[in-house]
Amino acid sequence: MTAQSTTETIAVGGLNAPAEIAIDCWGIPHLQASTRDDLFFVQGFNAARDRLWQIDLWRKRGLGLLAADFGPGYFAQITLRVPSFIAATWQPSGHPMPRGRAPYFHNGSAATLLDVVNFYNQRFNIGLTPAQTSDMAAFLQTL
Repeated sequence: MTAQSTTETIAVGGLNAPAEIAIDCWGIPHLQASTRDDLFFVQGFNAARDRLWQIDLWRKRGLGLLAADFGPGYFAQITLRVPSFIAATWQPSGHPMPRGRAPYFHNGSAATLLDVVNFYNQRFNIGLTPAQTSDMAAFLQTL
């Protein structure tokens, strides 16, 4: 199997040194970075690049906004299956919940869920108020 070789350079803030994502002929990304922090940053960048549609779909599912994309027929379909949908969504998965995994991030830089919410609020300029960040951290604590 051969693949056409292309090179693209993207300037991204947040890296300490240049990093590389090489995609092989099977579409598998191979990541190279100078530091562990940069490597995890590049991994997240690659996941967002390849799967942003899926991450956004999960976000919209959690917020109950899928009908806006899929139309009123989707809403009618899902309301017929609400009990199974809720059961599938809230079924314990066996994975540790966020409240039991502190400290957070690969380097342990966030000691609490509030630190996590504040990090993303500042990093991506979301604009949450202090009350909203507290509410979000409290919600994550319930998971």
